[in-house]
Amino acid sequence: MYVEGVLCNPCHGARVEERISKFNGDHEYTHEAVCPHCGYVHRDSWDMSEGVRNCNDCGREFDLTRHTEVTYTTTKA
Repeated sequence: MYVEGVLCNPCHGARVEERISKFNGDHEYTHEAVCPHCGYVHRDSWDMSEGVRNCNDCGREFDLTRHTEVTYTTTKA
């Protein structure tokens, strides 16, 4: 049942299971953390710590690794 943007638990579970069956898997070097099980994009990933996490949508575990790029700018003093 769909009511004002909210799914009941069984409908949400069915929607997640369908996405999992169609989803392609691991993601590398994305701007936000993406669940490798269902494809849910975790907004504000900068606030997530590394290690094993649970997906906010499907509830399954995934391992999160943060990549940091350092760049430099120089100008005449």
